[in-house]
Amino acid sequence: MSKIGLVGGGYTLIPEGEVVLKIASVDDEKLEDFGKIEVVLCDAKGRKHTERFNFTAKDGSQNETAMWYFSTLARAALNLAEDDMREIDPQDL
Repeated sequence: MSKIGLVGGGYTLIPEGEVVLKIASVDDEKLEDFGKIEVVLCDAKGRKHTERFNFTAKDGSQNETAMWYFSTLARAALNLAEDDMREIDPQDL
């Protein structure tokens, strides 16, 4: 059985208050075939976080939670109103 050595450090709590994130990149290569997209977010210090969205559930239905979360992120990034239901190109982010 293989073993993996654990490492420490690197984890920092997000400080209380406002945190500004920039969308560094969007990978929608698997969107049409698999219903998946990756969004890389970056803070002012250059730290990155990758958010992965799976829009299709295991049973083939639409993953409503992923759709809601992505929609909220996209509206905030594009400065759209909460009730704006337009279709967007992920590369516009």
